[in-house]
Amino acid sequence: MRVIQVLPALQVGGAERLAVNLCIYHTAQTSPACLIYDSPSSTHYEQLLSKHQIPLYTVNKRRAYDVGVF
Repeated sequence: MRVIQVLPALQVGGAERLAVNLCIYHTAQTSPACLIYDSPSSTHYEQLLSKHQIPLYTVNKRRAYDVGVF
């Protein structure tokens, strides 16, 4: 099983922490995981995911509805 978490941002918060924990858990269970979010923000979550070698991808979405993301 492959796991992808998509978040609007990787700021400090409950949903973000849950997504990070799920990525770390699935990676430890040999299931590939990655996280996709809006833009880099240099939070401790990014450092934690890098430490566990979990890929991070950014979409650099604009503030309004952005069809170009898809």
